[in-house]
Amino acid sequence: MQDRFVGDIGDFGKYGLLRALTGIHPPAPENEPRLSLGVVWYRNAEESPKPRSPAKDAGYLDELDRFRDCDPVLFDALVEIVASGERNLRVLERSGVLGEMASHGQTVPQDADARKQWANRALEAVGDSTVVFVDPDVGLAPATAKNSPAHARLAEIKPVVERAQTLVIYQSFGRSGKHPEQMARWMESLPQALSFEGIVRILRFRPCSPRAFIILPAAERADLIDERLAKMLAGPWKQHFKCYPGD
Repeated sequence: MQDRFVGDIGDFGKYGLLRALTGIHPPAPENEPRLSLGVVWYRNAEESPKPRSPAKDAGYLDELDRFRDCDPVLFDALVEIVASGERNLRVLERSGVLGEMASHGQTVPQDADARKQWANRALEAVGDSTVVFVDPDVGLAPATAKNSPAHARLAEIKPVVERAQTLVIYQSFGRSGKHPEQMARWMESLPQALSFEGIVRILRFRPCSPRAFIILPAAERADLIDERLAKMLAGPWKQHFKCYPGD
């Protein structure tokens, strides 16, 4: 991830999904637990020093009728962050939109050995969080990615599944194949690659450039995760998210 993207349309969908899964918004009933959240920010050292234009990536914040009803508290918080000109992780985490969370935001190293240590520290930082979100610039690393800081490597995130935590992955679409074809490949390949015995859920976030969120729910939380996804998608978010399959 890159600080200059904080508050853009992708972030709005990203944080909205995490707030729904953890029970922040829509608010979880009193008889349901709030799920703890851990986030691994794949901070990219290759980030451009040039700030992005809010008009280009945060113009959605001017479309109140289209977006604000999805999650008013989140929307208003991102309006404030973008307006402040301080678009960075520190300000985002301080805003409290993701509740109390454990996070790891150190820059992803280029050196392979240093990266292994970075990944170990990330796992330690998120600890036993019920939901763990990994946020690379692009998504899962293909075989050609080598040590790209823009990608999450399977070996880095597999322990999350092994620890029976619910894993959520940010994933951009590539240029090879239509979106349903790419999502079908992820659903087919990830269970074996990550030793996951359940059913992968995928949501496509459609405003502007579509991107996907891949969810591998821990077995003991799978029903609750599905209930919260269903509740989220029954409300205003349904115009922006689409489940796969059924796309």
